Formats: sequence, structure tokens, C-alpha cells
Amino acid sequence: MAYKVTQAIRDLQDNNHYYATGDIYPRKNLKVDDERVAELVKGGYIVADVEEQTDLSKLKKDELVALAVEKGVDVDTKDTKAEIIEKLEA
Repeated sequence: MAYKVTQAIRDLQDNNHYYATGDIYPRKNLKVDDERVAELVKGGYIVADVEEQTDLSKLKKDELVALAVEKGVDVDTKDTKAEIIEKLEA
């Protein structure tokens, strides 16, 4: 899933790649882990664009984590998809 950059960042975990506000994160062919996505969402640097997708079960785990962080729902990256969905729907 792609995320929208909301604050310009230089990603130290992406070889100092510069992302301007409005850019898509991550850049093409870059794999990022759930914890990194959650960290950037929580810091307000990126937002998940899931408005087109209403079926949470079709989202990847990292997308669910990012959505939960964005919505202020307390989740752990060790939670299963089902647990995260349950928390999001509560």
C-alpha cells in the first residue's frame, strides 16, 4: 500500500532518501516493515489512504497497523490481523 507524505522527511532507513510533502511513501520497489510504517504514521509524517477500501480484511497487516495508529487505536505490531481489525471495529 502507498501512503501520502504529510511532512517532508529524509528517511534514514531508506539511504537518506528525501520525501517531499505530497510524495508517495514508500518509493517504488522499497519494502518497509510494519513498525516503520506505524512509526511514520504516529509521527504524522505519512497517512494511509484507505478511503477506497472499506473491507478491512483485504488490507495488509502493515496497512491495518498504520490505520489504527492514525485513528488513535492502541495496537501492537505483534497483534494478528484479526486482533487489529477487532480493535478498529470496536
